[in-house]
Amino acid sequence: MLKDDDYKEPRCAFDFDFYKDKKERPELKGRIKVSEMLSRVDRLYAREDFERVEKALDEYINEARALGDCEGELSAVNELVGCLRMSGKAEKGEKTVERCFELLALTGQDDTTSGGTVLLNAATALCAFGKPEKALETYKEACRIYSRHLPPSDERFAGLYNNMASAYESTGDFTEAEKYYKAAIKVLDSYNTANCVLDKAVTYLNLAMLYNAEGFDDGRMEKSAEEAMKILDSDIEREFYYAHTARKCAGGFSYLGYFLFASELNERADKYYNERS
Repeated sequence: MLKDDDYKEPRCAFDFDFYKDKKERPELKGRIKVSEMLSRVDRLYAREDFERVEKALDEYINEARALGDCEGELSAVNELVGCLRMSGKAEKGEKTVERCFELLALTGQDDTTSGGTVLLNAATALCAFGKPEKALETYKEACRIYSRHLPPSDERFAGLYNNMASAYESTGDFTEAEKYYKAAIKVLDSYNTANCVLDKAVTYLNLAMLYNAEGFDDGRMEKSAEEAMKILDSDIEREFYYAHTARKCAGGFSYLGYFLFASELNERADKYYNERS
């Protein structure tokens, strides 16, 4: 689990003061419809149409700025960070992450659970954009916030640990990566919701890829990969998050040489998306 200095240090190495400094809010003239935005984005994600997701979110962001709706803009910008991470648009993505930090201060959400989740999302994007060191410091800030507001068994810690493990892996720190993947699994073991079960499959596959990268030949890689597929083959509702997870895991299984697993998962994802195209 976390060491004390992961979340109790008085100031983290990455300077977060730039986003905690309160700036003057613009005049509020109205609000965007966040629920409408999220429903629209979900429909586009169901068709894997990332370009239209990005375009739609840009429209909502521009509308929110025109209205002075900082909370609405934060919701839209946070969604856009995730979209740009999935589409691999690093330059725009990093600028969008910076705007997330600014909006956390403007909205006063920089020490709230929801603010911690925004930081987690931003850190995950930073790692995907090739900035694992900055990502780790952002994760630690998110962890400090979560630790102040949530019990250690809360499922949100699983996502945090999983992504911290990935960042440590990117820096070449195998020991910390393995520790945090296992910490994520321990949290997820307490939940049986579809999303948590699927997240556990992803974590086991991440462990398998870590063991493979480290060259272990003691069966740990195979055991972890097979556990991941066992979960994906279980009786889980095969809706959007299943299709999204199946597509993501297919690439990992293929990389590890489990081509039949990869083919089966891609077929399941294709079936879901084709039925909605």
